[in-house]
Amino acid sequence: MMLLKFRDREDTEFVRVYWQDLNGQSVPGLLKEIRRTKGDFTAPYHMIITKDGTIHTIRNIEAVAGYELADSEYGVHILVDSTSNDAMTRVQKLALDDALKNIKTKYPNISEEDYYE
Repeated sequence: MMLLKFRDREDTEFVRVYWQDLNGQSVPGLLKEIRRTKGDFTAPYHMIITKDGTIHTIRNIEAVAGYELADSEYGVHILVDSTSNDAMTRVQKLALDDALKNIKTKYPNISEEDYYE
């Protein structure tokens, strides 16, 4: 998947995790639906974690998130294909942990209190 180039964030203050059941829809299918219904080129998130634990990078980690997300200019936004933290598959939990560790390495000043779900 080719990543579009978005403006880089000036500051990174938090990580926000969103939960949404994609009802078996693939990431390419989701992106196609977003283009069709919203007219956007891509999803507003930096990454999407699917039920099989695959991390799909949608935007470079340094980029701003989509304008429709709150505080898009200041954080890393992750969508998990699940209804909640408790409903995640085991491999999704491992993938999310890996993603958060990588973000923490790149942005060591973000404390775990600044991870929002």
